[in-house]
Amino acid sequence: MSAKGSAQPAPAAPATPQAQSLRTFILYVADKPGVLDRVASLFRRRAFNIEALTVARTERSGISRMLVEVRATDDEARRLVANMYKLYDVVSVTDITLTEEENSKWHKSSTTTTRTSS
Repeated sequence: MSAKGSAQPAPAAPATPQAQSLRTFILYVADKPGVLDRVASLFRRRAFNIEALTVARTERSGISRMLVEVRATDDEARRLVANMYKLYDVVSVTDITLTEEENSKWHKSSTTTTRTSS
């Protein structure tokens, strides 16, 4: 068989990489020893650097609130949420990251100038 007659599929175009943005997650977790370590280890195993971390008790006894910020693409963020739900002590996870449009609206409204009369 000659090489001229065989049609080889064209190589697939490389996927355009998504830009990473700072993602903010709120987790409600069981208030027990070791939960923070398990959540932090999930990010470490997937090679994400935790940019900010806050943990506090809530008004519900036995439940703590964690706020975690990491740099991730949209796809990575969806996978992180799915993986956090697999942890036994995680009650709920919410990605509260603002979209570019929401962020620009907030920024414009927070930097309005005020007039003073003379």
